[in-house]
Amino acid sequence: MTPDETFEAVRSKVRGEIERHFKQVLNRPEILNRIGENVIVFDFIRPEVANEIFDQMVDNLLKDVNSLGYDVTLSSAAREVLRGLCLADLSNGGRGIRNQVESHLINPLSRALFDNGAGAGRRYRIESVRPGPSTTIELVSEPPP
Repeated sequence: MTPDETFEAVRSKVRGEIERHFKQVLNRPEILNRIGENVIVFDFIRPEVANEIFDQMVDNLLKDVNSLGYDVTLSSAAREVLRGLCLADLSNGGRGIRNQVESHLINPLSRALFDNGAGAGRRYRIESVRPGPSTTIELVSEPPP
């Protein structure tokens, strides 16, 4: 199976393989009968869904940071670099996206706020994201409104 296949094709193949395994490999079709239709087949994370997951995670993170008193925004250029880093490999699903957001945004943002002596009530903008062995961000202090 590949992510290029429709969900119906994926579900059909998975269920067919489960049935084959219980009937032909284990020779125990009665176990399959006990399971019945209680097998849930999950689809691959498709790019459009991955983008939604990414946007929600980043927006929620920025809201959480704001609730701590740090007004942090993300430039559109930085968001797109971050999107590319976090969605490069969708094989690990939503948790994989979460792990990448942590590696490429949460940890670098924490370091940058600490290194810049950030204070609550100040405004900051993440101007750029620079990938590397350890992702870094350019955090710019903005004047108060």
